[in-house]
Amino acid sequence: AQRIAIARPTVVAFQEVENRRVLWYLTRAIDREHSLSYRELSLQSRDHYTEQDVGMLFRRPADALLTSQFSMPQRMRADNRYSDVTKHLLAVFEFPVGDRVERVAVLNVHLRSGVQGTPVRLRQARLLHHWISAAIQRGEHLIVLGDFNTEQRSDVTQDQSELGILSGRETQATSDDLIDLNLRLPPDDRQTHLLPDRQFDRIFCTPSLVIDDPQRPDLVFRSIKVRSDLAIQGQPDDSQRHWKHYWQIPDDQRDLSDHYPVIATFEVR
Repeated sequence: AQRIAIARPTVVAFQEVENRRVLWYLTRAIDREHSLSYRELSLQSRDHYTEQDVGMLFRRPADALLTSQFSMPQRMRADNRYSDVTKHLLAVFEFPVGDRVERVAVLNVHLRSGVQGTPVRLRQARLLHHWISAAIQRGEHLIVLGDFNTEQRSDVTQDQSELGILSGRETQATSDDLIDLNLRLPPDDRQTHLLPDRQFDRIFCTPSLVIDDPQRPDLVFRSIKVRSDLAIQGQPDDSQRHWKHYWQIPDDQRDLSDHYPVIATFEVR
């Protein structure tokens, strides 16, 4: 609650959430202790092994219009090119822009982890792109973000990697491509995890959110930052101690997470 109040984001996307009730308790703490009003969004995932969900918080000026989850068509289940994304949430927000509103869809995902999970992530990424490619080609505002658990850095992302596939580089067309905003970070500031050089957490968006329309006010990307300071207390935790002896670390030295928040800022221009 304290770290969210410091950053004051309009929309917050979480991974590894227990349930919606936890998010509601979080909104109460932010309101009680920091006088910020957030609302929570969550739908129960289909990950019955870890029982993890993803979720979001949002506050004004954003207004939530829709929350939903995609389904994997039965015809695709027999196709070994695809794998279900059990942990995801799509939310459509409206933002005031002058005398009108612009709609932005935010797809929050959490993909399979580990080097051994790479084949599954490839298939999950292909399914994600299948879900969103038509919206990209229509020029809609779309942000895809979350914990992708990728083993590749932004600057060496290959076309046939999970994030190359997700961002449309597996197809010859460019009309279905997403922009990797993490590439707009300085190379030395792209680490998003306690493990060195890991860039698990990424934000992608459609070109419509990067290209400014000079004829009218519109919502345009301005900047992106990795806010490790919001997670680290004192010095970064030793990885083994963080995972195996977490509660033995003093309260004022214990990192809040092994993932570091990534914050993209958009402005009306």
